[in-house]
This record gives sequence, C-alpha cells and structure tokens, in this order.
Amino acid sequence: MAPHFQSDDPIVEALFLGTSRRRGAGRCIARRLYRRLASRRGSGARPRCRVVLALDIARFTSRDEATQIHLRAVMYRIVDEALAAARIGRRGSRLEDRGDGLLMVLRAQASLDTVLPALFGNIREGVQDHNATAVPSARLRLRAALHAGFLHHDRYGVAGDTVNLLFRMLDAPAMKRRLDDEDADFALAVSPNVYEAATGYRLIDGKDFELIDVDVKQTRASAWLYLAPPPGPARHGSHPTRVAG
Repeated sequence: MAPHFQSDDPIVEALFLGTSRRRGAGRCIARRLYRRLASRRGSGARPRCRVVLALDIARFTSRDEATQIHLRAVMYRIVDEALAAARIGRRGSRLEDRGDGLLMVLRAQASLDTVLPALFGNIREGVQDHNATAVPSARLRLRAALHAGFLHHDRYGVAGDTVNLLFRMLDAPAMKRRLDDEDADFALAVSPNVYEAATGYRLIDGKDFELIDVDVKQTRASAWLYLAPPPGPARHGSHPTRVAG
C-alpha cells in the first residue's frame, strides 16, 4: 500500500488519478483545475492533465545514416516493450516522432505509479541489454525527461507550458554534461512536481537523484536528474547535490 502523502500543489495530487484509493479525489481536483483554467482562457480552452515523456538519442547526428535508422528502431522497440510491460501501451496515448527522439503524451489512465517503474526498469534495462551486444558505433545513449501537468490539444499537436518545460529539461546543458561525464547510457530528468510526488509515495529514492539547473533559452528552472549506473555492481546512492546549468 502506498504511504500516506499529501501535497499543497493540486497538480501533484492530480498526478495520481490512476491509484485506486485516490481516483475519486484526483478526478475532483482535475475537474476543479480544468474549470479554473477554462475560466481564465475562455470557454474554447480544453486543458488536460497528462503525464508526458520525451526521449532523445544522444549524439545522433554524429552517426552514419544507416546507424541512425537502426538506433531509431531500437529506441521505439524499447519504448513499446517498456510500455507494454507496464500495461500502458500506445492506445489512448499520443506519440509524436522527433527524428532523433520522440514525445509521448500518455493516456489519462497512466499514473506515476505505473510510468516510473517502466522508465527505471524497462527502458533502462532495454538500453543496457542492447548495448551489451552492440558494436561501439551502434551504442545507444538515451536522454529522457518526464513531467506532468496541463496541456492543450489542437489539430497541430500539443502545446503549453508543460510541453515547453519538458523539452527544456531534455535539452538542459547540465544533463548533457553529466551524461558525458559519467559515460552513462541512460539519463532521466524529472520535474520538481513529479519528483515531489514520486518521493512522497516512495516510487523513487531521492538519493539516486541530483538537482540540476535548467537554463535553456528564456527558461530558468530546475530538475532532478537520474543517471543509470554502469552494468555491474550497483553504485551506492549519495545525497542529492545541485549541478549548475
């Protein structure tokens, strides 16, 4: 049973729409936030609270074209297998290809208690399993970002502050630098509200994360970064630190 946890941030509370004990309360919170946003932005606005995931293949353009196509296929296979194992799947979710990565808006029923295990377990292990037998030129190194909040759907796709922050985290220089410094295969940045919810419910261990600056374009924010340890004996977690942007 998940430990008792409450947040003053209503969006954090709404992240757990899929947990059985909190489903009713979460839906009430989501409806209340929807009405608040709709009243501010006009009756045509239809904001929806979703968990969003972005992936990017590191140093993609430094590979030859055949390797790029191969790594894209590997990335999609790993993501599909991870989501299927978490019983999320693509049905009801929105996926947008980004060439060297992807954006996925997960379906409304996807809550953090299913998404985070898929990321930490299945995607990370999928990358490591691929790299265990890949030649050096076909090594896959993934950066990922996870956020949740309200976004807007239109005929062109999705937009809003939630998506903007998601890609700012994915492109944060501090994240890229730490991935290279540690020669890691997988890095995940989560937004402060996701980190608060996930640590509050003990879905993740805060000692495995470090606080980084997200200093991209006009965005000045922060995120919590996880770097997958290299294959072999697990590294001991350390207390979170802050890495400048």
